[in-house]
Amino acid sequence: MKVIQCESMETIVSEQENKKSEKIIFRELREIELVALHKLESFCSSNSCDFEFPSLEKVVASACGKMEMFTSSKKPEVNETLKQICVSHGEEKKRLYWEGDLNATISHVFKFRKYFEGMGEMSFSNHPELWQAWQGVVDPQSIHNWFHSLKILKLEKCDIQPYAIPSNILPYLTSLRELEVRNCKYVKVIFEMNVREGAGAVFQLQKLTLQGLKMLMHVWKRNGEGTHNFENLQLVFVSGCVKLLNVFPAALAKNLKKLEKLEIEKCDELQEIVEKEEKTGIQNFEFPCLTTLQLQCLPRLIYFYPAPFILQSPELSNLFVFGCPELELFKSANRNPLFSDLKDFFNLEELTLKWAHSSGLKSALEGHTGNLDYLNNIRLFFDVGVNERPVLPIEILLKAPNLKEMSIESCHCLDVFAAQIPEIEEKRMLKSLKTLTLNGVWKLGSIGSEDSPWLSVIGDTLHKFQVIDCPDLKTLVHSTSAAVSFFCLKELFISDCGGLVCLFTSSTVNKLTHLERIDVSNCESLQEIVAQEEDNPTWGQIKLERLYCIVLKRLPKLECFYAGNYTLQLPSLKQVDIWKCRKMEIFSQGRINVESSFKGLQASNDSNDELVLYDDDVNSSVKKVFLLQVEEDLGLMRGRGKARPDARPKRPRKGSAWCEAEEGLGFVAVDIGSAQGEAEYGSACREPCPVYKPPKRGIRRMLSIYVVEG
Repeated sequence: MKVIQCESMETIVSEQENKKSEKIIFRELREIELVALHKLESFCSSNSCDFEFPSLEKVVASACGKMEMFTSSKKPEVNETLKQICVSHGEEKKRLYWEGDLNATISHVFKFRKYFEGMGEMSFSNHPELWQAWQGVVDPQSIHNWFHSLKILKLEKCDIQPYAIPSNILPYLTSLRELEVRNCKYVKVIFEMNVREGAGAVFQLQKLTLQGLKMLMHVWKRNGEGTHNFENLQLVFVSGCVKLLNVFPAALAKNLKKLEKLEIEKCDELQEIVEKEEKTGIQNFEFPCLTTLQLQCLPRLIYFYPAPFILQSPELSNLFVFGCPELELFKSANRNPLFSDLKDFFNLEELTLKWAHSSGLKSALEGHTGNLDYLNNIRLFFDVGVNERPVLPIEILLKAPNLKEMSIESCHCLDVFAAQIPEIEEKRMLKSLKTLTLNGVWKLGSIGSEDSPWLSVIGDTLHKFQVIDCPDLKTLVHSTSAAVSFFCLKELFISDCGGLVCLFTSSTVNKLTHLERIDVSNCESLQEIVAQEEDNPTWGQIKLERLYCIVLKRLPKLECFYAGNYTLQLPSLKQVDIWKCRKMEIFSQGRINVESSFKGLQASNDSNDELVLYDDDVNSSVKKVFLLQVEEDLGLMRGRGKARPDARPKRPRKGSAWCEAEEGLGFVAVDIGSAQGEAEYGSACREPCPVYKPPKRGIRRMLSIYVVEG
């Protein structure tokens, strides 16, 4: 029997109600292994069951921290040859204990916390009994036994102070691979280095995560002493440590030959990444395995190292620098830049820079013969001061012939787009670009207008186009632009564009012959996806041969997908998602042709909910979704006390009637006076009912009517 890593398991054999005492015999059971069952309390908690294990030869109870006894009844009878229990899975010939019987041995393991010896992962929050070890009141041999197998240690929301890993614990963590320290409000130092304790120990730590440590000032207590023993570090992530002054001692930074990824963010006081040592002269930092360097929101970061240095990172493929206004990346007259030599820079595959740093890179590349041949993804941020006029860094793009993804973000003026850039067409720049993202671009009214001439040129090669938070965008493609076709476009994502009224005109949308997916959300002014042009003939067709998915979410003014009379040909359409589009009662005014592959409408934000398909018709299904949303809104308003179906008169007069109607954002009960004739379910009154005391803002939509027969 082997039961391993079942998080919720509390017992192996459960107690049956109203069950009389009985003996349970496992005649053939030879081995029992219970491993990493953190909620397991016993093999069986019943007092009415006695157990026999006549063939049992091996028992492993490893990392079961709540198991106080084997059974609640009298001690189980076992094979006489069973004289030991192993508490460390995988080390069956070590970590063996025996106190005369199974129950006594399990109780001994629990009392003296021997269960720690088999734990590969440990969370301080789940084991408050570790506090004594951190306070130094547990003997060193026990600490050694507890942590010898430990691979992952998590310290989260702990009151330990001032060291996350004090010097009496550190020497026994030589097998540790991952350390996470999060939201410990009193921690000032992570590792207390004491060379006298555990001198010469080499640590296997590979991943270090430090997050939300408001008082942290140092990662290592002493500069240089013993820190070189952390040479196996591969991943370091530091976030939200607002008082941290630096990350690495120089002695350690020189020895990080295996470091692959370094991410530092939101550390307000950080001025340097590597702490300065007393030695003079140029320091050499080699990171032969470093592939990713991300520095974000570090307002006071000035130096990588506050003295002359050379950085070598030949495998660097991802550089992300954002919100580091004081850091010099490239040439500098008065400070050592991070990259004094660009030879390693030409291996980059992904690059994210703000305007000041991209401008510096542009200058550094002037006259340089090397190319950014591997660069396939670039993100450029253009948020600058009032008097600065950023432009597209053509010099960088010219060096990146294989660029596939580009993102332009936080651009509050049109200079980046308005410039005439003949190189884009003449030198075939950006010919490999497949994905373009515009995020936080202001004043851009449409693509293809005079505002964005170079965008028109690259539109024909795009496969994916994302437009996010562009408040001045009115329509995606300018109605007078014949140059923009988006001929190869497959995926279109639009979000948070408050001024957007429609995406395309009917003539433009027919050019999208490869379009497969449209996803539009959070555009409060959007009224239709495809607009009918006034001078077009009254008949025709719009054909989107490959369009298989349409997603429309949180579009409060959207009335339809297409308001014209053309026939919509959507042979590949499989699903339409419509959620929180309160005014959308119809998909199209014209005919809609879909194939049997159309499965229906997703009317909720949960993809597991059943699709809506009514009469095998798109328009009928949209109408059904509309009515479902009205019903949902009415239910919500009732729950908030805004709809009052019980607001009818306590003693209604005969012949009176009232209705529930939508008024503004709420639902009210409206007395509509005398109802002449009969009113039956599904039929109207024979004669019109005069409205009596109508709401001030008028009845926008009748929901239901109640009549007191007289």
